[in-house]
Amino acid sequence: MPVPNLTLPLTAFLILYGIFICIYALYTFFNAYHLIKFGLIGRTTRSIIVVQAGLSLILLIVSLFLVTYQDWTVTWNLTEIFQRDAEQIFPAL
Repeated sequence: MPVPNLTLPLTAFLILYGIFICIYALYTFFNAYHLIKFGLIGRTTRSIIVVQAGLSLILLIVSLFLVTYQDWTVTWNLTEIFQRDAEQIFPAL
């Protein structure tokens, strides 16, 4: 019985990356807002917000730099991967 050819485009991971970045940005702004609105406004609070925003910006720039040079048109053939693993786990009798 032939197995259907299953492929997964790398674009799916790019979409997941975008969703993760959006959720992280919302969470970061939510936390910064609450620190400013309900926290004790002082040097420590401001420095925590600046350090967290700076580190987030650095990580975002580095990850965008790495994502830019990836070929997102490539697809993975999942059928070959699963068949190879199945043959190793369940050898023919």
